[in-house]
Amino acid sequence: MRRVCAQVRWLGSIGKRVPRYPCVHARDLTSTSYFSTDSTPSAGLFMLTQTTCKDLIDPGSFIHTVELNDPLYDVALMMVNHEISSVFVEKNSKWIGVIRERDLTNACVVRGMDPEMGTVEDAFISKDSATCVDVSTTLSEALLILSERGTAELVVVKDGEPAGSISAIDIANALASSLNVE
Repeated sequence: MRRVCAQVRWLGSIGKRVPRYPCVHARDLTSTSYFSTDSTPSAGLFMLTQTTCKDLIDPGSFIHTVELNDPLYDVALMMVNHEISSVFVEKNSKWIGVIRERDLTNACVVRGMDPEMGTVEDAFISKDSATCVDVSTTLSEALLILSERGTAELVVVKDGEPAGSISAIDIANALASSLNVE
């Protein structure tokens, strides 16, 4: 019997290739194997179960922060200018929470707050209420957490400090990239 091998290509935000992973015939599999005869679904499943949140975070990326007294307008402008969907909130240089696009929308549109007068303190989510995962969390676990919590974004922490954030879109993009078989 001939084994089928495919190269899985994932160029996510870290810009690296994932090495070749074999896909074998069903007769060769144990019941716990991640591989199947069809390389496309197994590549995606393998990627979701073996890739961690740390792998999606660019180690050289800048973590954007704001202070509690910053106007909501400035936060929205920062998000637009840097094409980001959330910003970490600090007080006295200590991480205390996060503010997301949704929080800005709720504060300014739903509650009618003036973006120039409202501050981060009026709209942010404390780190105790934010949905956080450790850098070692796999993408399949992250997707489960996103689904259970009904949120679109996770704060990724390392040793209790923010390392970055990932969204459901980031995971979907990584999965889509992994399905490009050459």
